[in-house]
Amino acid sequence: AHRSRTRHARGPVVYAGGVSTGWGIWLAIALGSAAGGVLRQLLTEAVTLAAGSAFPWGTWLANVLGSGAIGAVSAAASLGVPGSWSLATRHAVMTGVLGGFTTFSTFSVQTVALCQQGRWRDAAAYVVLSVVVSLAACILAFTGVHLLAR
Repeated sequence: AHRSRTRHARGPVVYAGGVSTGWGIWLAIALGSAAGGVLRQLLTEAVTLAAGSAFPWGTWLANVLGSGAIGAVSAAASLGVPGSWSLATRHAVMTGVLGGFTTFSTFSVQTVALCQQGRWRDAAAYVVLSVVVSLAACILAFTGVHLLAR
């Protein structure tokens, strides 16, 4: 079922009713999630080969890039830029691909592993860098799209 969109001043698009129903949307999310998960694994493996496995840079980079991407897509949607995107496409990209690409659960278990290894500074740095830089990426991308749209 299609939900009407409401816009908040300079804010992300919110779908009235709060939930998405319909098998087409669920399938779009599932396929997007699979693609996002594969992309995250490929990125993580490439970063691990380049930087080593002592610190979880691959997961960190996936979360930062994904946060920036979802900020940009959300801003574009709030401006009506991807106007031709169906509700299923928006869900496939935002919830599916970007949700599958980013990962809070992996971030959490990697933080616990650093703590279990007694690497408290690395764990604290990972948490602070992940949260601060991911939020900054989302804010910068969202704001940047709005500035470009002027």
